[in-house]
Amino acid sequence: MTETTLFKIVAIVCIAVLEICNIIFLRANGIIFSVVIATITGIAGYQIGVKVQKNNKK
Repeated sequence: MTETTLFKIVAIVCIAVLEICNIIFLRANGIIFSVVIATITGIAGYQIGVKVQKNNKK
């Protein structure tokens, strides 16, 4: 695993933890939570797609 991949994983986990804390302590709306989770999933899916395409070109 490269350093940048590890950095991205840690960033995604940190965003998710911050959002969960936001919901617990501020009683935030569930729609905001779902938008953040969708964004995180989209970024992760994009990164997986890039890696798969790189491996297929080799």
